[in-house]
Amino acid sequence: HPGGRGMRLHAQAIREHGTADERARRIAGTPADRTGWTATVSNTTSSTTGATAMLDGNNSTAWRSSNSSTAAKWAIINMGTLQTIKGLQLTPSYVSTNDNPTKITVSISTDSLTWTSQGTWTGTRPATGTTAANPDQKGIAFIAPVQTQYVRLDVTAVVSGSRSRIGE
Repeated sequence: HPGGRGMRLHAQAIREHGTADERARRIAGTPADRTGWTATVSNTTSSTTGATAMLDGNNSTAWRSSNSSTAAKWAIINMGTLQTIKGLQLTPSYVSTNDNPTKITVSISTDSLTWTSQGTWTGTRPATGTTAANPDQKGIAFIAPVQTQYVRLDVTAVVSGSRSRIGE
């Protein structure tokens, strides 16, 4: 589809020149079918908070990274085939809002070996009064639609503490 598709996950926004854009809360277009998608993460604190929690369709679950302040914190989504997307729609973790990312570098790849940065999102915790049932969805809008199979989210800062969580 030439205009690209939105990809539903959980996090926040990128605009021109790789800076945060709170205006891009919702990515217009048809959400991509996530059938067959898989997720890989840098580390996790338990099997119940692993990579699959980002793709389980449940806003009340989330991937939770290790507690290490020095360990890398990243997630890679494999969409199974090349797809044209114009951004990501992410929902923050409501398990612990202090663990939500406040800075994410987003990269794409067609082969999971060579990565191209799409920019860095900088944001804040979920809005006051929002919940897993009524989430503060965040949009990460690419400057132009991209064709990719893999999307990598490198978390470089969180609200507070040393671990990160990403929900859907």
